[in-house]
Amino acid sequence: MSIFQKIFLVILLPTALVGCTEKITYTYLMQHPNQLKQAIVTCQAKNERTKDQASQCEMVMYAAANMLAIISQQQEEPEKFGQRLMDAEVAYVKATDELQVAQEALADLQNKKASPTDLTAATDKMDKARKTVEEKNEEIKVMLAVLGLSSPD
Repeated sequence: MSIFQKIFLVILLPTALVGCTEKITYTYLMQHPNQLKQAIVTCQAKNERTKDQASQCEMVMYAAANMLAIISQQQEEPEKFGQRLMDAEVAYVKATDELQVAQEALADLQNKKASPTDLTAATDKMDKARKTVEEKNEEIKVMLAVLGLSSPD
């Protein structure tokens, strides 16, 4: 990322969020760098904030710091970043397979009228697998968003 882009991200982005009252999540901002830029501008433009706005701006600045770190990683070692993305995609596919197996196991136990203990264990395993799928999906989306920042479009 060029110095101009970093300056834009840090200085100009917050002004777009000045009128925004809707709360935006960290995950959303990490997956949408342009909205993150706008949120930064908005936060920097407001001198007086309510407690909720201050909390939101704190999260925005945390996301901005993390985004800049990821951008730096991508620019400093693009091949390593690409490998990290491919590894995340492989882990996502594996996690998706594990989720499907866990769902089938739970359905099988339900059909067999298994004990509540077995059902709880299978449900926990399925929930853990679902969470892993969601985390890997979010990780991939963030990395793709970073790559999109350097695209010529």
